[in-house]
Amino acid sequence: MGAKERNKNYVLEKAKEVFLERGITGVSMADVAQEADFGVASVYRYFGNRNALIMECAVSIWQDKRDKLRVVYEKNLSESGFDQIVVLTKYFSWLVVNEKSFSKFLLSLDSFLMTEDATREERKEYDAILFEIYKMFEDAYKTGLSDNTVRDIGSFQDFYFAATQSLISLSQRLTMRGNVGFDDVSLHDKVKLLVSMFTTYLSNEK
Repeated sequence: MGAKERNKNYVLEKAKEVFLERGITGVSMADVAQEADFGVASVYRYFGNRNALIMECAVSIWQDKRDKLRVVYEKNLSESGFDQIVVLTKYFSWLVVNEKSFSKFLLSLDSFLMTEDATREERKEYDAILFEIYKMFEDAYKTGLSDNTVRDIGSFQDFYFAATQSLISLSQRLTMRGNVGFDDVSLHDKVKLLVSMFTTYLSNEK
C-alpha cells in the first residue's frame, strides 16, 4: 500500500469517528481535515467531494457490521434454520442498539440519502453491503423451510425489512431522546420483546 492510500485510509477512519460522534449534518470537509490534521485540499483530493466521503464512510461502517454478522452466521451453519435466524436477529439487534453512535449516524445517513445525490457507483457499493447482510438472513430462512423449523410467510424480504427497520427505529428514537442510557434495562427489554415477536412469528412450532 502506497503512502497516498495509507493517508486516504487514515483520513477515512478519522471521518468515520467524526460522523459517528456528531452525525453527518453540519460536518464539513474542513472539520474532517482538522480532525485528521490534513489540509482540506488533501481531503478533497482523496475523496472528490463531501458526498463521496460520506458514502465511503457508510460503506466502511456497514462492512464492519457485515463482517461481524458473517462470523456469527458461519459459526451456526450446523444449527436449524430457525436457530440461525434467532442468533442473527439477536446479534443484529446488539450491533445496532448497543452502539449509540451508530444509531445516531444511521439517523443522519437516512436524512442524507433522502436529500442528497449519491452517484450510482456509490449507491451500488452501499446497497451491495446491505444485500449481503440480508442474504444471510434469507439463507437461514430457506434452511428453515427445508428443515421445517420456520413457516412459509410468503415474502421474507418484506418481513426482514420490517423487522430490521423496527429495531433500528427503536434505537434511533431513544437516541433522539438523549436521556436514555444504552445500558438501560428497559431498552434491552424492549429489544428482547421485538426479537421475540419476530422470531416467534417465523417459528413453525405448533
